[in-house]
Amino acid sequence: MPGQLARSLALFLFIFALVLTTGISIAVAQTPDNVANLELLQLIHTPNAGVLKKGQYLVDLHAYGNGGLNMGIGIGLFDRMMFGVSYGGNSLLGYEKPVWNDLPGMVFKYRFIEEDNVFPAITVGFDMQGKGAWFDGVDRYQFKAPGLFAAASRNFISEFGRFGIHGGANYNTIENENDSGLDFFCGADMSLSEQLILIGEYDFALDDNLSLIHISEPTRLRR
Repeated sequence: MPGQLARSLALFLFIFALVLTTGISIAVAQTPDNVANLELLQLIHTPNAGVLKKGQYLVDLHAYGNGGLNMGIGIGLFDRMMFGVSYGGNSLLGYEKPVWNDLPGMVFKYRFIEEDNVFPAITVGFDMQGKGAWFDGVDRYQFKAPGLFAAASRNFISEFGRFGIHGGANYNTIENENDSGLDFFCGADMSLSEQLILIGEYDFALDDNLSLIHISEPTRLRR
């Protein structure tokens, strides 16, 4: 019975997040000024210089293997500063007993240089939310969180749409202190239409020397 209740709760949260996300899209679409100010907030797993402006907010939902689910919400505190929290766990979808993360993830971003016709936007921040499942045996997420980071973004507008290039450096201070160090990342995005964006990224993974091959069994996923 408790397992069934947990699965029902996870399903409810999943549907609620989808409905809420749809509602936000509609609400933003009704405000032309907000639409004009929308920007890419991250690439795939790596950050960029994008931030929510004051009064804007975001709800996102990530699903991954082994029935994992992570939900988060972010809010623009000021035009150059945003804060967000997220929480999730493994086996939230399916028949196994849910394994919740011990702590929620948090992200803070501050853009101290705005983009202009010459210089890129530059943002510093801290993001402790990794992607994918948590592996307790090696004290890390499947895709490590950025940790402390600095990111730069430069956007170009042409007749074909918007094109952006991004890059930066990060230092993860919260996962596996025996496998940490300075890391670098880069990426690009291209708007194919008003509703479709093509995104690519490359993480040099200089702080990621561990193999997950021998700890990938679901029974090892504990937090």
